[in-house]
Amino acid sequence: MLLVRPPGHHACRREGMGFCLFNNIAAAAAHALEELGLERVLIVDWDVHHGNGTQEIFYDDPRVLFVSLHQRYHYPGTGAAGEIGAGPGVGYTVNIPLHRGAGDGAAYRVFSALVQPLMAAFSPQLVLVSSGYDSRAGDPLGGLALSNQAYRWMASRLAFLAGPAGAAGPVCFLEGGYDPGGVGSAVVATLRGLTSPAPGIVTGARPEDEQAVLDTIRSVGPYWGGVLD
Repeated sequence: MLLVRPPGHHACRREGMGFCLFNNIAAAAAHALEELGLERVLIVDWDVHHGNGTQEIFYDDPRVLFVSLHQRYHYPGTGAAGEIGAGPGVGYTVNIPLHRGAGDGAAYRVFSALVQPLMAAFSPQLVLVSSGYDSRAGDPLGGLALSNQAYRWMASRLAFLAGPAGAAGPVCFLEGGYDPGGVGSAVVATLRGLTSPAPGIVTGARPEDEQAVLDTIRSVGPYWGGVLD
């Protein structure tokens, strides 16, 4: 867990946005690709806000698979299911815009229907996470209502899935979060998930969030050769 400040996932190539001056996670991914010689990097973003800067930087780059679960109709207004990349990067941007109050069941559905099969197909060499905790229940600027247990479970799943692929990570970068006590407890939960198996979480997504997952599958599925069927 990297407690970097300021956060970074809104920062684009040429400008900062939304409290973000430099896109820390994108810089790490670019370094891994250009300086360390890696060929495949996965970035998962569970901040309540869409990581528009990270998306922009790698939108046409098939070496980076960017998966973002975020709250729809929220700042910065990007991250629709139809935003799937451009040129050789088509299909490597995966957006799941969830509804306010989505909760742990939606996170479980995103991971089981999208993250797990995509990781298996993409076989990343490095897994990076934009760990935003404004998606946590009780955050004053967010509304996804995830529990600490959800962060622990998501981190544990990423660590488990990275193993068979031989991937380094997950490496988590602290992003948003506006309830200091809540952020602290969520960070601890994430660290526990990174280091040990986590108990399960609620598995049932609400109909509107199930539809959001299906919309994403329809958008990117054709580019993954049946992996998401």
